[in-house]
Amino acid sequence: MKLYDNDEYRDDFMELVYSLLHGDGDNYRANQIIDAFDSAPEVEAEPLPPNDPLTLEELREMDGEPVWIEWGGHPQAGWALVRVWSKVSNVVYLTYHNGNTDLLGFVLNDGGKIYRRKPEEGAT
Repeated sequence: MKLYDNDEYRDDFMELVYSLLHGDGDNYRANQIIDAFDSAPEVEAEPLPPNDPLTLEELREMDGEPVWIEWGGHPQAGWALVRVWSKVSNVVYLTYHNGNTDLLGFVLNDGGKIYRRKPEEGAT
Protein backbone atom coordinates (compact mmCIF):
# COMPACT_ATOMS: atom_id res chain seq x y z
CA MET A 1 0.00 0.00 0.00
CA LYS A 2 1.29 3.44 -0.86
CA LEU A 3 1.17 5.99 1.90
CA TYR A 4 0.67 9.65 1.13
CA ASP A 5 -0.06 12.87 2.94
CA ASN A 6 -3.82 13.23 2.52
CA ASP A 7 -3.82 16.94 3.36
CA GLU A 8 -1.07 17.79 0.89
CA TYR A 9 -2.64 15.75 -1.91
CA ARG A 10 -6.26 16.82 -1.36
CA ASP A 11 -6.09 20.19 -3.17
CA ASP A 12 -4.52 18.65 -6.27
CA PHE A 13 -7.07 15.84 -6.15
CA MET A 14 -9.96 18.31 -5.91
CA GLU A 15 -8.74 20.27 -8.93
CA LEU A 16 -8.44 17.06 -10.93
CA VAL A 17 -11.95 15.89 -10.00
CA TYR A 18 -13.55 19.24 -10.80
CA SER A 19 -11.73 19.41 -14.15
CA LEU A 20 -12.77 15.86 -15.09
CA LEU A 21 -16.39 16.52 -14.14
CA HIS A 22 -16.64 20.05 -15.56
CA GLY A 23 -20.11 19.23 -16.95
CA ASP A 24 -21.38 18.50 -13.43
CA GLY A 25 -23.36 21.74 -13.04
CA ASP A 26 -23.84 21.70 -9.27
CA ASN A 27 -20.65 19.67 -8.54
CA TYR A 28 -22.77 16.93 -6.94
CA ARG A 29 -20.76 14.04 -8.46
CA ALA A 30 -17.44 15.79 -7.86
CA ASN A 31 -18.35 16.38 -4.21
CA GLN A 32 -19.31 12.70 -3.80
CA ILE A 33 -15.88 11.66 -5.06
CA ILE A 34 -14.11 14.13 -2.79
CA ASP A 35 -16.19 12.97 0.21
CA ALA A 36 -15.10 9.40 -0.53
CA PHE A 37 -11.49 10.57 -0.67
CA ASP A 38 -11.84 12.40 2.65
CA SER A 39 -13.39 9.37 4.36
CA ALA A 40 -10.60 6.99 3.33
CA PRO A 41 -9.00 5.33 6.34
CA GLU A 42 -5.83 6.91 7.62
CA VAL A 43 -2.76 4.75 7.94
CA GLU A 44 0.13 5.50 10.23
CA ALA A 45 3.45 4.71 8.63
CA GLU A 46 5.69 2.42 10.63
CA PRO A 47 8.91 4.16 11.58
CA LEU A 48 11.95 2.79 9.79
CA PRO A 49 14.16 0.60 11.94
CA PRO A 50 17.52 2.05 12.99
CA ASN A 51 20.08 2.16 10.20
CA ASP A 52 23.22 1.58 12.22
CA PRO A 53 26.31 0.27 10.40
CA LEU A 54 26.01 -3.49 9.90
CA THR A 55 28.23 -5.88 11.80
CA LEU A 56 30.18 -8.73 10.23
CA GLU A 57 27.68 -11.19 11.73
CA GLU A 58 24.74 -9.31 10.17
CA LEU A 59 26.49 -9.13 6.81
CA ARG A 60 27.26 -12.86 6.85
CA GLU A 61 23.49 -13.47 6.97
CA MET A 62 22.74 -11.17 4.01
CA ASP A 63 23.98 -13.24 1.06
CA GLY A 64 22.52 -11.77 -2.14
CA GLU A 65 21.01 -8.72 -0.44
CA PRO A 66 21.76 -5.09 -1.34
CA VAL A 67 23.63 -2.82 1.05
CA TRP A 68 24.70 0.83 1.01
CA ILE A 69 28.41 1.59 1.46
CA GLU A 70 29.76 4.88 2.84
CA TRP A 71 33.46 4.92 2.10
CA GLY A 72 34.85 8.45 2.39
CA GLY A 73 34.68 9.54 -1.25
CA HIS A 74 35.85 6.18 -2.59
CA PRO A 75 34.49 5.52 -6.11
CA GLN A 76 32.91 2.25 -4.97
CA ALA A 77 30.69 3.96 -2.40
CA GLY A 78 26.99 3.37 -3.04
CA TRP A 79 24.92 0.23 -3.57
CA ALA A 80 26.45 -3.24 -3.64
CA LEU A 81 25.36 -6.85 -3.21
CA VAL A 82 26.67 -9.03 -0.40
CA ARG A 83 28.12 -12.33 -1.60
CA VAL A 84 29.08 -14.86 1.07
CA TRP A 85 31.80 -17.19 -0.19
CA SER A 86 32.38 -18.92 3.14
CA LYS A 87 30.74 -18.26 6.50
CA VAL A 88 33.32 -20.45 8.21
CA SER A 89 36.31 -18.40 7.09
CA ASN A 90 34.41 -15.07 6.91
CA VAL A 91 35.05 -14.67 3.18
CA VAL A 92 32.44 -12.14 2.12
CA TYR A 93 32.56 -10.14 -1.10
CA LEU A 94 30.78 -6.96 -2.09
CA THR A 95 29.76 -6.77 -5.75
CA TYR A 96 29.18 -3.23 -7.02
CA HIS A 97 26.82 -2.01 -9.72
CA ASN A 98 29.70 -1.92 -12.21
CA GLY A 99 30.62 -5.58 -11.59
CA ASN A 100 33.74 -4.84 -9.51
CA THR A 101 34.18 -6.71 -6.24
CA ASP A 102 35.99 -6.15 -2.97
CA LEU A 103 36.50 -8.31 0.06
CA LEU A 104 34.32 -7.11 2.90
CA GLY A 105 37.28 -7.05 5.27
CA PHE A 106 39.17 -4.66 2.98
CA VAL A 107 36.25 -2.21 2.90
CA LEU A 108 35.77 -2.31 6.69
CA ASN A 109 39.52 -2.08 7.44
CA ASP A 110 39.78 0.93 5.11
CA GLY A 111 37.11 2.82 7.07
CA GLY A 112 34.04 1.90 5.01
CA LYS A 113 30.69 1.62 6.76
CA ILE A 114 27.92 -0.60 5.43
CA TYR A 115 24.19 0.00 5.97
CA ARG A 116 20.90 -1.72 5.10
CA ARG A 117 19.74 1.41 3.28
CA LYS A 118 21.16 4.75 2.24
CA PRO A 119 21.51 6.93 5.36
CA GLU A 120 19.52 10.13 5.45
CA GLU A 121 21.47 13.36 4.85
CA GLY A 122 23.75 14.16 7.78
CA ALA A 123 23.18 10.80 9.49
CA THR A 124 26.64 9.34 8.80
